[in-house]
Amino acid sequence: MSSTPVPSSPERVVDAFLSHAYKAPAANLFAYDLNEAAATIAFRVDRGITSTSTTRLERMIRDADAFVGFWSLDDAVASGREARLKHSRYFRLELDMALRARKPGIVFADRRYSGLVRTPELALVRFDPQEAALGRDAPGFRRLCGDVEKVWADFAPPPRREYDERRVGLLVPDAAVEAARETVEEAGCDPVVLPHQLSPAALAELRRCDWVVVDIAEPTLAPLAAYLHGQAIPLLRLSGPGGTPSEATADALFGDLTVGYRKDVTAWTTPDDLRTGLLARLELILQDATLIGDRDGARAYFSEAALRKEAVFVSYANPDREVAAEFVALLKGRFAEVFDYRDGDSIPAGENWLRQVHESLARTAVGVVLFSESYNTREYCLHEAERLAKLHIGGDAKVFPVRLDDAKVPEVLSDIEYLRLNELGVPGTVDRILDRL
Repeated sequence: MSSTPVPSSPERVVDAFLSHAYKAPAANLFAYDLNEAAATIAFRVDRGITSTSTTRLERMIRDADAFVGFWSLDDAVASGREARLKHSRYFRLELDMALRARKPGIVFADRRYSGLVRTPELALVRFDPQEAALGRDAPGFRRLCGDVEKVWADFAPPPRREYDERRVGLLVPDAAVEAARETVEEAGCDPVVLPHQLSPAALAELRRCDWVVVDIAEPTLAPLAAYLHGQAIPLLRLSGPGGTPSEATADALFGDLTVGYRKDVTAWTTPDDLRTGLLARLELILQDATLIGDRDGARAYFSEAALRKEAVFVSYANPDREVAAEFVALLKGRFAEVFDYRDGDSIPAGENWLRQVHESLARTAVGVVLFSESYNTREYCLHEAERLAKLHIGGDAKVFPVRLDDAKVPEVLSDIEYLRLNELGVPGTVDRILDRL
């Protein structure tokens, strides 16, 4: 079967917020290609950011011209309404932000979602996951392209809200003002203390703010927080010693959303608590995003995003380097960061290799120990095993010892169940590690 010709690049470039599933590169590229005749979708991505910041998401959606969703359903998701609602929870969080910000756009949704995911005010294109796997060769590709062209034909970017970049409003109790002001300044932003009312002067100040820090546990500020939430003004939510908002209030604001708003709250009891928590949130909010603006960049990003984010450390002895290379190659196909001291990439030229090994061990989330007779006679290997064992005991990493020959398991790893290479082979062992994660 011959592939559908690649359409010429359209004149329209849409600066979009892209809501998508990370583990579905084929479906993401299929949806991206459906747009290609009508619009180039340029979008920003968060590389290296693993925690959800609702403030950051709200800012990114506010600054986009459109909201675009590539919503695929993982084949491994159990059937039933509750399982699919859970799988779509981050999609629905981002959709909530887009609707409050009144963003136009389009959502490509796996048809298996049926009526579970609704997109009021946004165009909806349902796709067959089997056709997505075929890409441009799918029987319905041209028809879907026509549906998409109709959406973008009438698209006009809405006016963007004007604000002063990095101007941060403070709606906090008097006891928190000084700590909040100093912390915002330390992060390189411009703090402004806002009045606790919705007077014309207060509204004028609010509209100049990039985002607002608000204590939702303070009874006098809770109504203002609700108003700002409805107006799609990005919020950094605090919860001070005044208590927490009632479940009824949270349900009214956040509906059935189970991720995002309810958990993304900085709790504090003392000014020092506030400084520490607030600074960490500000550093996350202010990290630069990467702009993707063409198909090649999109393809590379979708493939990269499908990789697991845990940092992997592979520990092995030099005589076992050939079998270790097989492990590393397969692991790099499933994880974004795999440390192998011999691969030429993990330790940059000119760097101190011992320091690089220690730094990599410190951030390891998954340790793979390829132990053998050779491994057990080398001091540096046993040292790595000991460091990984401590991470395992402390709950900071999962460690998987793999027996390569008839060697005894290193004493420091004796309490961890090991895998046998002769039973599973290299591919089977890697699959088993992934299953246990």
